Amino acid sequence: MTRLLLNLCGNAIKYAKSDQPLQIDITGEVLDGEMNRLIVTDNGPGIESKHAEKIFEQATRLHDGGEGCGFGLAICTEIAKSHHGQIYLDTSYRDGARFVFEWPCEDPT
Repeated sequence: MTRLLLNLCGNAIKYAKSDQPLQIDITGEVLDGEMNRLIVTDNGPGIESKHAEKIFEQATRLHDGGEGCGFGLAICTEIAKSHHGQIYLDTSYRDGARFVFEWPCEDPT
């Protein structure tokens, strides 16, 4: 799970707007005692809704130049699956990008 957070924060830093201070917010919550939710929000340029699924595919980059080879979000998808969860882009958020990772709470029995 550390890798997932590092990848999301790394993307926020990589695509930060140069004309304003970078802001990354990380929040977590438990939904109805059944699901965990981790939300990573940044104030970067954001991602158009039409790319919401494509960005999680291997070797996908929306911007030319810069660092990386387009595997960070694909790795996040594999991490989410390994925890029987999902990761997605909150397409309703308009002030940057917001990624949501949800996975089931552990059964204590």
